[in-house]
Amino acid sequence: MERAMEQLNRLTRSLRRARTVELPEDNETAVYTLMPMVMADQHRSVSELLSNSKFDVNYAFGRVKRSLLHIAANCGSVECLVLLLKKGANPNYQDISGCTPLHLAARNGQKKCMSKLLEYSADVNICNNEGLTAIHWLAVNGRTELLHDLVQHVSDVDVEDAMGQTALHVACQNGHKTAEYVQLVTELRMTRAIQPQINAFLQGFHMFIPPSLIQLFDEYELELLLSGMPEIDVSDWIKNTEYTSGYEREDPVIQWFWEVVEDITQEERVLLLQFVTGSSRVPHGGFANIMGGSGLQNFTIAAVPYTPNLLPTSSTCINMLKLPEYPSKEILKDRLLVALHCGSYGYTMA
Repeated sequence: MERAMEQLNRLTRSLRRARTVELPEDNETAVYTLMPMVMADQHRSVSELLSNSKFDVNYAFGRVKRSLLHIAANCGSVECLVLLLKKGANPNYQDISGCTPLHLAARNGQKKCMSKLLEYSADVNICNNEGLTAIHWLAVNGRTELLHDLVQHVSDVDVEDAMGQTALHVACQNGHKTAEYVQLVTELRMTRAIQPQINAFLQGFHMFIPPSLIQLFDEYELELLLSGMPEIDVSDWIKNTEYTSGYEREDPVIQWFWEVVEDITQEERVLLLQFVTGSSRVPHGGFANIMGGSGLQNFTIAAVPYTPNLLPTSSTCINMLKLPEYPSKEILKDRLLVALHCGSYGYTMA
């Protein structure tokens, strides 16, 4: 009997020493208990406290009225962020400045937090009070390595902030490299933004021509296959060509160029037209009706200082051939044919 009582007393003392931490009932006090744990990403402790609590995970506190999800996104506390999202935290809740958790994750380059927020339907297109989207924040900080994760969810890449600036303007003003951003935006506009239409077209197209046959050709060969080999009137071409950057119609290099055009085969003329304009077809009405990126734009030849082995280049958006000032007709012809036959279809930005 005495032994049993001793064990009971020992158990009682043990239970008294045990401490059960519970959240205060009011949200304002509870949130300041949880906040340090969220900042330190102590997700197990946070989970235990929330499990037997009626705490509102969307409770906004402080002067800026942010939720704990904002805190987790801002600090990169990805485990706590996921826990809060599973508990029903709103990924699109805006603080007093209009910022969502995604804004804060993007601003601080928290890639994992961004990814999890997107999984839980965070809206990339929400603007804060200054008109800034999450894409703007990435542009401000030059975080181009994170752009791919967000751009594919963006419905409008040209949203302007309160100053009338798009994300691209912001990136340029802050001296960040914009090539990757331009590439991603181009892909968005030309592919993902119209992906359902592209898929529908391909489905119908492949009903008649299997993909295995199309894969034999690149895009330039396929255009010629579908459109056929056009007849090119060289005299009309010459008549509707403009010259810039120092070239004039009577210059020797220009004379050599047109002599070469007349000497080469019809197929090579088509390659030249395609190289400069991006199309293998002459429009109805001849070269006077060639279109550029912003309307009618004549075929143009621009002078480029000559250096050995330099190839011609082009700006297809403005139908411009950038022709080096070659010292002889033979070198001009050789360099031009190399550019046309060796896959030199890349173009420079105008």
